[in-house]
Amino acid sequence: MVRDYTKYVGRSHGLYLSRKNLMFVGFVALVLASFQLFRQPTWLVQRLEAPNGERTAVLKRKQYFEHYFKVQAKEGTAWRTIYNSPALTNGYKVDLRERLFWHPNSTRLYFTVKGHMVMGYDFELGRHLTAVELGADQIEFSAQLAR
Repeated sequence: MVRDYTKYVGRSHGLYLSRKNLMFVGFVALVLASFQLFRQPTWLVQRLEAPNGERTAVLKRKQYFEHYFKVQAKEGTAWRTIYNSPALTNGYKVDLRERLFWHPNSTRLYFTVKGHMVMGYDFELGRHLTAVELGADQIEFSAQLAR
């Protein structure tokens, strides 16, 4: 018995998809849907423009197998990841007062958790700040906040 599939997928004078093409379209749709399973859930915590307006920084909380922070910066049109934190071991639903701060001259970006500087990045030098540099900047910012 010969089956007429045109009544299921289109008219004979209009759109016609063979069984092979229909299976291919279904396979592509299934593959695209499965890639959505591998996307990491992301929550935007903070978006911050530099004082001079040349750069933008974004702080996100991400979850894959564990929760962590991600800091990205945009210079011009390109975004790049500056920092991925280690996994959060204690309650990720707790507010850790995570914040981004720009240096007043817009050359340095700081990431703080509970008031302590965790990461600093210097855009002029193109590198992360050392612990000594972060400590000096922590003292400077504490003095500015006290005023």
